[in-house]
Amino acid sequence: MHFRNLFHSVSKKSFIVVAGVVLAASIVFVIWNNKKYQIADKKIAAAVTGKTDSLYSIRYDSLYFDEVLGNVFLKNIHVSADTFQIKKMTLAERPYIIIDIKIRSIKLKGVKTAKALIGNQLEGDSVVIDQPQVIVYLLKEVSKKTNVDEESRAL
Repeated sequence: MHFRNLFHSVSKKSFIVVAGVVLAASIVFVIWNNKKYQIADKKIAAAVTGKTDSLYSIRYDSLYFDEVLGNVFLKNIHVSADTFQIKKMTLAERPYIIIDIKIRSIKLKGVKTAKALIGNQLEGDSVVIDQPQVIVYLLKEVSKKTNVDEESRAL
């Protein structure tokens, strides 16, 4: 009889512990699903502005990603130069060209989400870019002294 009471008390305690863990995991899952797009938006915007010294910014209509499958979908992407930043530069500091990029959609497959969120690199299996449009604006005259290789790497 004593063994039976002990078994019931242990099973009740373990049930409570398991239920608590499941409840905590469910709460974390719901919070992650609500916040993951805000985190990704900030990381993408920070990456573009950081890598271009705040010269370019990115906007897009929608972002969807599935962490398990590693699929990412961006729709109506627009990467544009910040003309205010360009006006603040001296003539010598200004780049020779600026670009304006519009892309209907980008699909990435096989993305390793943890590396993308934590690190500074994006690894994946494939990238499909749909209907890209690139407009190039020349800001300074190209002279014989212009190092085209150096300027293209900066771009």
